[in-house]
Amino acid sequence: MSENRRSRRKKISKTITIVLKLMLILGIVLLIKSIITEHIENEMQKEVSRALETIDVSDKKKSKDKNGSEDIITERMLQVQELKKENEDIVGWIDIKGTNINYPVLQGEDNEYYLKHNYKHQYISTGSIFLDRNFDFNIPSTNLLIYGHRNRVRIDV
Repeated sequence: MSENRRSRRKKISKTITIVLKLMLILGIVLLIKSIITEHIENEMQKEVSRALETIDVSDKKKSKDKNGSEDIITERMLQVQELKKENEDIVGWIDIKGTNINYPVLQGEDNEYYLKHNYKHQYISTGSIFLDRNFDFNIPSTNLLIYGHRNRVRIDV
C-alpha cells in the first residue's frame, strides 16, 4: 500500500509540475504578446500624432465669405480638412504644448467605437480622442465633452 501511495504522489507531483510549467510558459507568452502589442500600438499612436505633418497645404487658397472678405483659415485648419477626406468623423485636432497630446478629435455615431479605434478605423486598445456623440455644432456652445483615456505612448515633445 505504501508503494502505491508513493507512486500516486509521484504522479500527482509530476502532473502539478507539468501544469505549473505550462502556466509559466503561457504567462511568458502572454507577457511577450502584451509587450509586442504595446510597441505596435505606440508606433500607431505616434503615426497618428504626426499625421498633420505629412499634409502639405501650401497650394491651398483661403476662402472668401459671403461678403467677399477673406476668412481666417489657419494651416492647421486646412490640414484637418485634408485629413477629414480620410475619415469624415474628424471634427478637429487637439494639441496641448508641453504634453504628448497631439491627436485628431473624432465624433462618431456612438461613444464606444473610438474607445478602441483610431481615425483610420484600425483597432487599437488605447483608442482615440473623441467628442460626445450628442454635441451639435449647429447649436452654439462653449462646452465640449471630449473623451479619451490614458495611454503610455512616449512622443518627444
